[in-house]
Amino acid sequence: MIIEANVSSETNRCQEHLLSLIHGVREKGRTGPYSMAEIKSILTSEIWCADSVKPWVSYKESCYERNSIYKDESIEILCLCWKPGQKSTIHDHVGSNCGVKVLEGVCREKFFTVVNESQLLVRESKKAISYNPGQITLSHPGSVHQLENPGESGLISLHVYSPPLGVMPEYKVT
Repeated sequence: MIIEANVSSETNRCQEHLLSLIHGVREKGRTGPYSMAEIKSILTSEIWCADSVKPWVSYKESCYERNSIYKDESIEILCLCWKPGQKSTIHDHVGSNCGVKVLEGVCREKFFTVVNESQLLVRESKKAISYNPGQITLSHPGSVHQLENPGESGLISLHVYSPPLGVMPEYKVT
């Protein structure tokens, strides 16, 4: 188990709640990847708000920042921090279920259709959804999407992957 952050009593309290939450959604003795329902249960917990992830909030100028909150062999929880206009690559989460909860700001998710798997080529669908604080989106392995901060202020989002992300292929639009 890895829990990273600046250590303070507030951080320790948050970590204790987090561990209790993570282990509380599992059936006793169950191992392996978390189901989408378990991921959703973790994300809907009232523990998550912009204040609860403060120890993991930091921004980069060049691209969004990925800050690790928790990771073990079955699950990874990250706090992503986005400046206005920053976006992810077009990608999928090969073999991992994913859930995202917006904690602060607005997140827009664009969806793509694969047209050539071997060359990682996609076409943009007309579907795009914006999420506000408290809203959650879930994506299954193989769903190709892109997240971005379309707002004028920072975006803080919580990401849960199970199993933890390995490779994240980047696609190109045809």
